[in-house]
Amino acid sequence: MKKLLLLISTVLLLTTLGKTQITTTNATLPQLGDKLYTVIDTFPYIFILDASPVAQTWDFTLLNADVLNTTEIKAASTGSQGASFPDADIILPFYDGEGYAKVYTDSIEIVGYHGSPIEPVQSFVATTDLNPSHTYRIANLTYGSTYIDSVYFQVVEVGSNLDPDETFGITVDSARMTITSIREDTVDAWGTMTTPFGTFDVIRLKQVEYRNTKVEAKYAIFDWTDLSDFGIEGLGDEVITTYVWLSANDKEPIARVERNEVTGFNRFCEWRIDENYAMVVNNEEVMVTEPEIKVYPNPAVNEVNFELNNLRAGRYTLNFYNIIGRKITSEVVDISGSHFHSVGLRSFAKGVYLSC
Repeated sequence: MKKLLLLISTVLLLTTLGKTQITTTNATLPQLGDKLYTVIDTFPYIFILDASPVAQTWDFTLLNADVLNTTEIKAASTGSQGASFPDADIILPFYDGEGYAKVYTDSIEIVGYHGSPIEPVQSFVATTDLNPSHTYRIANLTYGSTYIDSVYFQVVEVGSNLDPDETFGITVDSARMTITSIREDTVDAWGTMTTPFGTFDVIRLKQVEYRNTKVEAKYAIFDWTDLSDFGIEGLGDEVITTYVWLSANDKEPIARVERNEVTGFNRFCEWRIDENYAMVVNNEEVMVTEPEIKVYPNPAVNEVNFELNNLRAGRYTLNFYNIIGRKITSEVVDISGSHFHSVGLRSFAKGVYLSC
């Protein structure tokens, strides 16, 4: 649970990992048979720092595990449209559907797609080649790496295959969907990231996607009509900014944050966990063993106590910040299992201290 702690704030950073620039290897590319585990915080309270050529430190320890995602990498031939993409090796999540992908030594390219990519128009089910193919992941990324990728596909459906009442509210002869996307990727920062499940040396990949989604309907006596003119959500032009933190060897991103550039808020944060930390109960309820930090008394006068549970064993630095973000002092704490730590406050000025 996210908490705003008055009087005392903690920032726990593993100091055993060095701040060194890394280069991702092909060990980060998902392979057939892999199981990838992430959780999603649907309302993340985090800050995105600007790009910088010097090492940065990202503290995501206050993330919540709201939704568990388990992705099993299966053979393309097992997919619902596997026969349509004989050159594909595996299936990956793509546009809320199946991305049929080819695995190379240093990259993964999505060559085909099956699914319904536009949420407001669920009757549009596309099965289409991607030409050119979409770059899903590449290796050998390091600070300063850049590349541009594009996606284009169009699907035409005749009226007999549509559900006009639910989709358009009027009978149409035919409809077509066109999606065009250009994405600019730049590794714009590097440093150390701490999540509730560990600390990692990372690079940050900033992805800016310029996407146009168009659905057009053709009526009996009219020409093609662009439905985005009617203000349907999800249609028209979008700019989507996503920040992805990658380690040198982990197949899941350490964290991935999608930003709403209109409001300036984060849409969600997805972050990596280990299999041992997640358990699905009745395929619905998610139970995640999260690190726990208890701080008491609050407010405090002479001393404050910390109970630290479910943290990975190691040496941590406990930092204290005042309300304007200035570090007051720090203490090194060696943790193995549950740990109790008390800090004297006689040297602290009276005031309010906020969590970072």
